[in-house]
Amino acid sequence: MGDSAEPKSIAEIKGYGVRIKGAKKGPDSVEYGIKHLQDLEEIIIDPIRCPNIKREFYGYELEPDGNGGFKAGYPDRDNHSIDMTRYALENDTRASGISFD
Repeated sequence: MGDSAEPKSIAEIKGYGVRIKGAKKGPDSVEYGIKHLQDLEEIIIDPIRCPNIKREFYGYELEPDGNGGFKAGYPDRDNHSIDMTRYALENDTRASGISFD
């Protein structure tokens, strides 16, 4: 799965003979995808071979709202590895009854 917001990149990757299609996105798909990741028993990241992925997963958090709480919704930055993981597990997320259509 690739980011459906990047059709040009998907076309380029297809040009190299890679089977790829755009991930389905819809209202709340980020929230549901992250919730699905949080519900997994574990996500194993090799800290030696994937230090940036480890940093991203361990550092991703809701933003404070300045009043002691947190802003609604997940921030859309420093989340490329998280997005790629959500896209890769999209079929599993749907199998669990979550739909993005």
